[in-house]
Amino acid sequence: MSSPTTPPPLPAPDPLPPPSGQWSHAANTSEPEPRSKTWMWIAIGAGGCFLLLIGIGIAATLFVPAALRGFKRAQHTKAVVEMRDLSEALDTYAAAHRGAYPDSLEALVAPDVQGHTILRDERELPLDPWGRAYVYTPPDGANARPTLLSYGKDGRPGGTGEDEDIHWEDAPEGGR
Repeated sequence: MSSPTTPPPLPAPDPLPPPSGQWSHAANTSEPEPRSKTWMWIAIGAGGCFLLLIGIGIAATLFVPAALRGFKRAQHTKAVVEMRDLSEALDTYAAAHRGAYPDSLEALVAPDVQGHTILRDERELPLDPWGRAYVYTPPDGANARPTLLSYGKDGRPGGTGEDEDIHWEDAPEGGR
């Protein structure tokens, strides 16, 4: 009979790791090199920035004109509101002076004995939305009421659009 067989001895393990640059598994050769991946991400990022700029341009094209129209309306409304305040102050002045209107708007901001002014205790007259003084003409033989207006953006009589004069009498909010 034979004696039981013993398996052959195992080889001794290597005391040193494999040389540098070598892997213990097969390399995947289907993936691109790291450098080409970097350029791919740069191209994708640049394309994204380009699309973002296109989107901002389209949004600006759609929304900026509407915002400018709103701003122009706001300037016109501001002028009408300030002229309403001036007109009310002129009426208050006339009521306190037996129906006589002042010769100039400065009388509305001149303090009385107690230091109060007719125009909401303001010390300066408001300017129109374009930075110019409102035009005031006191009543005369032809006009029983004073004239109050703004010459618009261009600051000259007449005009159309933004340059059109804003007359308190023509104001949609109840001017006289």
